Amino acid sequence: MLEVEQKFQVAELAPWRERIMGRFADVRATVLQQTDLYLAHPCRDFNETDEAFRIRYLDERMFLTYKGPRQFDSVAGKTTKTRREIELELPLAAEDREQFPLLLQALGFQPVARVEKRRENLATTCDGKPLTFALDQVSQLGCFVEVEVISDAQQLTEAQQLVRHVADQLGLKDSIESSYLELLLAAAGPNPDRSNASAAMTWEKHPGHKIHFP
Repeated sequence: MLEVEQKFQVAELAPWRERIMGRFADVRATVLQQTDLYLAHPCRDFNETDEAFRIRYLDERMFLTYKGPRQFDSVAGKTTKTRREIELELPLAAEDREQFPLLLQALGFQPVARVEKRRENLATTCDGKPLTFALDQVSQLGCFVEVEVISDAQQLTEAQQLVRHVADQLGLKDSIESSYLELLLAAAGPNPDRSNASAAMTWEKHPGHKIHFP
């Protein structure tokens, strides 16, 4: 499937939540605490191929996600981002969840960065199509609103038009093309390199639960 979205940095989330809830009916809200560990491939430079590979922890659940190269579509200065996304939930026991990152390390994958965020998903429909708003509080980065539609290739143009239309109707302006990973690396210093993952890193799923990559 294809993920079509626009992302906007905002000063506060509450006014946008109120605006979304007032404009759309039957909005289903879900609050999530997500921790994403992005990994570098041992044989491929994701910085050059514009791909991403991560482990996501959501409470006691674990997901493995691949994101393909981005496609940008701009109409009247309003740009949508489209990526192929493959996400699998790994139904592992607690002890196996601790071992899985070590398995990837043994295969040559190395940690690049950790992205932590509180996300409130607001799910609804628009013109009969499923639509999701993600209200994100991202550690070290701030507040963001994402407008997202999941589409297949046949309905891609309609999905892009819908995302642009909804964002415009809400008054969201100046979309951001960079991913959270890129924003975090850019904030860390000049000339960030996603392929450089040689430094030791300890990733905390939650306090008291650490996985160390030597």
